[in-house]
Amino acid sequence: IVDLQSGHAIADEALARIETATGEVIEAKDFVDMAEGLGLMAEIDRQVVRDVMRRCVDRMGQGGAADFAHFVNVSPQFLARRDLVEEMLDNAMSYCQTCNVMLGPVKPIVLELTERQRIVSLEKLRADLQPFIDFGFRLALDDFGSGYSSYLYLAHLPVSFLKIEGWLVSNMHRDRKVAGIVESLANFARKEGVRTVAEHVEDAETARILADMGVDYGQGWHFGRPQLV
Repeated sequence: IVDLQSGHAIADEALARIETATGEVIEAKDFVDMAEGLGLMAEIDRQVVRDVMRRCVDRMGQGGAADFAHFVNVSPQFLARRDLVEEMLDNAMSYCQTCNVMLGPVKPIVLELTERQRIVSLEKLRADLQPFIDFGFRLALDDFGSGYSSYLYLAHLPVSFLKIEGWLVSNMHRDRKVAGIVESLANFARKEGVRTVAEHVEDAETARILADMGVDYGQGWHFGRPQLV
């Protein structure tokens, strides 16, 4: 995730992958639906979040900036598991204590929420998120603009980042109305003190247009492809 004005990387995002015994890499879109049906999403989130926190500590141990953020998706199924939430917070505290960097009230982890995953109620979601908010984790709304629920999330949750849906970014070149929507989202977010991240940025021209619109950050193949770590 890159600052569109300076060109500097300010964050990364963890993507779930399965690597088979034969070395084949399976993307999340090919297993998430099945994992949800089998009730395994909470365990997948548990492993990915643990890896993200470990990567965060390793990066700072190598001299990385303390304000470099690490974005990671979490599902409502994970947030609803009190045992996993408490385990994650315990791990976060332990990792923070092993860090050689003094962290302030804002921690480097950003939890991404998406409306694709069904929730019971916004009140319950807020309650499930509160321990992380209290600890200093920030929230991002993934795929913002893809549906109505995104606006409900924005109205009820202390969101720090809006990730503008990739379809909007990919189609703003050929459709003036779509471009207007992206610019309106950037203007609205700025007024609310929320940072915007444009997804699916695949060329320099798209990055330039987004920067001119006032979008803060960009993410996509123009800046780098996913890497196994």
